[in-house]
Amino acid sequence: MFDDATRARIWSKVDRSAGSDACWPWIGKLHDGYGATSLSGKSLKAHRAVMLIEGHRIPPGHHVDHQCRNRACCNPSHLRIVTARMNTLENSVAPTAMNAAKTHCSHGHPLSGENLIERRGWRQCRECQRRVQRANNWKHRGLPRHLLATEPTA
Repeated sequence: MFDDATRARIWSKVDRSAGSDACWPWIGKLHDGYGATSLSGKSLKAHRAVMLIEGHRIPPGHHVDHQCRNRACCNPSHLRIVTARMNTLENSVAPTAMNAAKTHCSHGHPLSGENLIERRGWRQCRECQRRVQRANNWKHRGLPRHLLATEPTA
């Protein structure tokens, strides 16, 4: 698919001296920690270029994930092709991943079983949602604001 000159040009910017199990850092231009290069006239990240010249197909909407978490790494054994959602959820520092790992809401209610509401990728606590709805119902009846936080009495 790619000629030998293209493959040689890409690999010339990768330091593979540490061995096959180690990270192979991109020694060319970096952008936000990722290697930057071009392939077939298009600018792209170096780790994506490496996967392409190694014969991997990257479907639209998919990412090349660094399992080693080293953005400059171009070792194909450290890279894998994943969906955007999987890449986000498995990156433990992303807010989406931290929220997905939560087992309880901020009020201590469990985010599981009957108490869990899942809509369009959002996870909500059913009990807290009920409280908000109750407060909104009473608000429309003209109650003073300071009474809205308490349970209504019949």
